[in-house]
Amino acid sequence: MTVGYRSAEELAKALRRAAEAHGRYEERIGRADPDWPDWYAQYMAREQRYGQLPERVDPSGTTTSAQTARPQDEDELRPRDFLHHYGAAGLDWDPSDA
Repeated sequence: MTVGYRSAEELAKALRRAAEAHGRYEERIGRADPDWPDWYAQYMAREQRYGQLPERVDPSGTTTSAQTARPQDEDELRPRDFLHHYGAAGLDWDPSDA
């Protein structure tokens, strides 16, 4: 993928966005990232390809929209039934793993 910026100012802004995102990444992993140049390059290439990347969503703050209940009978909902219903085409799924 070719990555290019129209001006030094645009490049500097992209580097600042990458630095901010990388800082959050290092906080999550709990250590300094010695491969930060590779991380920046991938981030900036993806940002340019897909536009401004969305902020990471912390799943701990999310909730379900409806109450769910376990099936009365464990055999009511088997993995193969779920996959059959929702389409498992192309998945490498072995029924013996269930």
